[in-house]
Parts: sequence; structure tokens; C-alpha cells
Amino acid sequence: MKSFLKSLGLITATVLAYLVILEIAVRYVVDDGMQYDLEMWKYAKELKRVSSDPGIGHEHRPNSAAHLMGVDVTINSTGQRGIEFTRPKPDRTVRILMLGDSLTFGWGVENEHTVTGRLASHLRRGGPDLDYEVVNAGVGNYNAAMSSHWMRARGMDFEPDLVVFNFSFNDAETTPQRMGGGLAEWSYAYVYFRGRLGEVARRVFGGADWSTYYRELYADDTAGWREAQEQLGLLAQFCKQQSVPLVLVNYPELHELDPYPLADVSNKIQALSRRLGLPYLDLLDAIRSERPEALWITPGDPHPNAYADSLIADALFGFLRDGGWL
Repeated sequence: MKSFLKSLGLITATVLAYLVILEIAVRYVVDDGMQYDLEMWKYAKELKRVSSDPGIGHEHRPNSAAHLMGVDVTINSTGQRGIEFTRPKPDRTVRILMLGDSLTFGWGVENEHTVTGRLASHLRRGGPDLDYEVVNAGVGNYNAAMSSHWMRARGMDFEPDLVVFNFSFNDAETTPQRMGGGLAEWSYAYVYFRGRLGEVARRVFGGADWSTYYRELYADDTAGWREAQEQLGLLAQFCKQQSVPLVLVNYPELHELDPYPLADVSNKIQALSRRLGLPYLDLLDAIRSERPEALWITPGDPHPNAYADSLIADALFGFLRDGGWL
């Protein structure tokens, strides 16, 4: 019996030693500040919290800051990335509210180079008659329903003159649930290897590729797409009641651009905008001629980089200006 317990103790100590070595290796060797899974995990831990409003799900932690994916990120006192906004709104100020997910938030992009930051820069060059402010209400992992609910619950606090709904190709996903507790709260190695095991499982067991996954989100019978349509309808009705214009902007997925494999998804989003009577901009034309990899944050992370955001902001500014929304 003593021999068995001694062997068991030795095995346990060895396993624990290997786990400690793995944790140290991931923290100080693998984690170079640009590993997608680890950076998204840090984002959730350092800048997010569970919202008191179930319809919103999660939200940014006010007055927080972190260094993520190579850039400094600051969250203001009301939970938006960037500067503070005066409430009530100052006289002679035109305020644009940008709704969306991590693409709107500007994952991996310096604040002034995000779509929101560049749009604000365009508007400031418009002349001295009015002050323009652009509020970045994008939050990573939001879907259409969460953005819609946030706007209806809190958006009018900012007294917007225009609301831009930045629709992402994954906005028909269901609302994410927080997976906390245990190793997921503190272990770098757990987060990193969970991501690697997921990749292996998809390859070995034939999981759907990215284009198939996104197309399936928009099948007519999926709960996420039905909820996205319903929530956008509620948002359109709400903005109309508040006499605030709402426009819908469709962001393409950046893996392939010409030909674009999610054209049927874009057609559904455009058809929804027509049913709701919303002005619509498809951003694919602004970037279709680009090499996809030139638009990514890193080879393993196809979020739009600063160059992609500059093309998107230029197109959005032109659309708003030419449509008389400014």
C-alpha cells in the first residue's frame, strides 16, 4: 500500500510539474501579445463585465484600460472605447452613434485609426460651423440583438443625431454565454491549448469551414437570424419614434473577396434593410480589389487592420455625405 501511495504521489507531482512548466511556457514564450485566443481572453477578463441587463449580455467595464493585440485600449466612464462625451450634448454638436461588434470596436487598431476615429477625423475637416462627435459603441462579441437592445436601453442618453448599425457577417449568432470559473479564469495554458484542440478537432472530425459556418447562420429557420431580424425591426421602429435616422452598413468577411463566398448572406441583409426602409451600404465594393491578407490584423486573425479601416471609413464618410445624412 505504501509503495502504491508513493508511486501515486510521484505521478501526481510529475503531472503537476509538467502543468506548471506548460503554464510558464505559454505565459512567457507563447504569449507575445499578438496571439488571438489569449488576447481575446484578456479582453474579456480586463475590459468586460456581465451586464445587469440580460438583453445586453455583457458590456465594457467603465474606466478600464488594457494593452491588447499590440495596441492600448481605454474605456471611458460610460463604457465606450475612446474619449468622454459630454451629457447633455453641447450646442451646435452633431453626434453619430456607431453600433456593432469587434469590427466597430476596432480590434487590434489604434483608436484614432479605427473606422470611428477616421470618420471623426473626416468630419472635423468639414468646416467650423458644427462640431462632429462619433461615439464608438462597438463591443467585442456583440450580435445584432445585443446591439439593438443596448441602443434601445441606453443609446438615447447620448442624444445621437444619426445611428449607424455596423452589421457584421456573424451578427446572426446567438447571444454568447459567459464561460467562467476554474482554469478558464486564470490559466494561459488552458486558454491556448483549448483553442489548439478546437482547431485539431475541426480538421480531424470535419467541422464546417468558415464560409459554410456563416452561411448556415442565415438559414431561414435558425434562431439567431430570426432574432436578428426581429431586433433590427424593433430598432428601426425605435429610431423612427425618436426621430433619429438609422442606416445599415454591411461589413464583409475578409478571407475571400473576389469572388465573395457570402454574397447570398449579403443579399439577405440588403433585403432586410429594404423591408425596414433603411438606407444601406455594402462595404464589399470598397475593398473588393484588395488582397485579403493585406487587410488582416495578423495571418491568424482576419479582423480589419488600420489600412482596411481607412478604406471602410472613406466609403462610409462618402455614403453619409452623399446621402445628406450629415
